[in-house]
This record gives sequence, C-alpha cells and structure tokens, in this order.
Amino acid sequence: MVGHRGRADPIGSPGTGAASDSAPTPGRFTLASASRKVVESARRDADRISIEPDPTPEQLHRFHQRLRRLRASIRLLARLLPEAQADRALEIHRRLRRVARLVGEVRDFDVAIAHLSDPRLSVAAEPPDERLEGMLRRMGEEAGTGRALLGAFLRSEIDRGLFEESDRLVATAGARLDGAKAWTACRRAVTSGRSRVERSLRRARRRSNPDRMHRLRIELRRAHILSDLVDAAVGRVEPSFPARLSGLQRSLGALHDLDLLVDGFEDVRGKAARSPWVRREDQRRRALRKEIILRFRKRSTRAAIASLAL
Repeated sequence: MVGHRGRADPIGSPGTGAASDSAPTPGRFTLASASRKVVESARRDADRISIEPDPTPEQLHRFHQRLRRLRASIRLLARLLPEAQADRALEIHRRLRRVARLVGEVRDFDVAIAHLSDPRLSVAAEPPDERLEGMLRRMGEEAGTGRALLGAFLRSEIDRGLFEESDRLVATAGARLDGAKAWTACRRAVTSGRSRVERSLRRARRRSNPDRMHRLRIELRRAHILSDLVDAAVGRVEPSFPARLSGLQRSLGALHDLDLLVDGFEDVRGKAARSPWVRREDQRRRALRKEIILRFRKRSTRAAIASLAL
C-alpha cells in the first residue's frame, strides 16, 4: 500500500508531542540552518526523480513531503526579507508549488491504483470485471503520462536553478533567519495557522462533509510542518506538535483514502461494485467518520489546538 497521505513525518527525531519551549535566545534559534537542510533534502530527491524513468510511489510520497517543508520555509522567508528579496522568495514558492501540484496529481493516481489493485477486490465469478480492468488500465496510462511530464518539468526547473536559487536565498538572508525577528515571524505564522485550524474545525463540526474534512486535514498538515520546522530551528528533540492532533491528522488521511476508494466505484457497475469487500470498506468509512466527528466535539481536541503557540 502507498504510504499514508498527508502525514508529515517530523524533521527532528520522532516523539510523542512535547510542550513548546520558551522563546530561545538568538544564538539558539537557527532557522537558516534548518531551512538549508530542507533545501538539500528536497534537491536530492529532485535530482533522483528527474532521472528515474519510473519513480516509485514511496519516492514521490517522500518528495511531496519535502516540497511541503521547503515551501513552508520559503513562506517564512518572505516575511523576513526586504521587499525585493521577498518578491524573489514568493516567485520561488510559486515555482515549487507547480512542481508539488504535478507530484500530487501522480500521487492521486498511485493511491487510487493501490486501492483498486487490492487482491481482496477479486471476485470468484468469471469472466473478470472488464470495467474495473479498464479503469485500472486507464489510470495506469495516466500515471505513466504524469510521471513523464513530471520528469520533464522537474529537469527544466533543475536546469533553471530552482533549488540552487532556493539555497542562495536562504544563505544570503543570513542573520535575518536567526534571532528575535525570525522567532517573532514564526510566532505569527503559528498563530495564524492555529486560527485556520480552529476555523476549519468549526466548519467541519457544523457540516462534516468530505470537502470540509479535507480542508481541516490540510490545515492540520500545514500547522504540523511549521511546528516541525521550528523544532528543527531550536534543536528540539521531541516534536512539539500535539500527539492528539497528529492522530486526528492521520485519521482524516485514512478517511480521505476511503472516500477515494468507495466513491471511485460510482462509475463501476457489476461484480466489483457489488463486492462484499467494497461494502465492508464503506462501513469502515462510515464508522471512521463517526469516530472523527466525536473527536471534533471533545474539549481535549480544542485544547490541543489552542496549545499551538510559541
């Protein structure tokens, strides 16, 4: 199975979600160093994928995560730099977003193919379901085309110096990325992210449809990535992002995958659509949605969101 969608593995060491430290001294807060490590990890993945004729779903998943971290770093840069350099940072961010969008499109096909290829979908009756096989064939072709487009676009961006420019931007920013001003910018970003999570939670509680659940998952993921970046900048060993919210993020990711699986059978009729396994997966989706909605109402969930602060 493809790796969990939307889960941001920590930049630092794994942990259970410790409380945030107090504001570090200027010498302890090294956002520049943390950001350059993010650039380097994304560049290594980009170099590998650009020459790989058929990158694996796991490679694309990891690259997608690192692109998210890099974009979060560049967004923070734009808050700290003079106008001319901030405009340059935003242009780099736009270019990274285009790469990430292409990776995400291929990832969507990979997730769908992984679900539809599950051997539990097999049916005893013969002949095999032609519509399901046709759908898998078309998705495989689309995924192959997407990989080819991604490779070509990524090579062009590498040739244009996307990752070198990202690294130079971080390096030339120098002391602006360390100390009190950078810490204040991070605090504002974390506070803004917390407000978006709270707003998304309120909307999802009022109406728990897939779109609002998905929006909440995105906002939690962004808050998680920013928290991991700050942890790396202060040298914190255990992630400060609350474990309760990490669990909610994972559950929302699992629900999103089940939505893709079950809803993907709307156009598939016959044996596969009537498969007992598909019906069981739909029941599992309904049960998971109910469990998530119950978590929405818990005071501990709201308290965990309120704790998102520096």
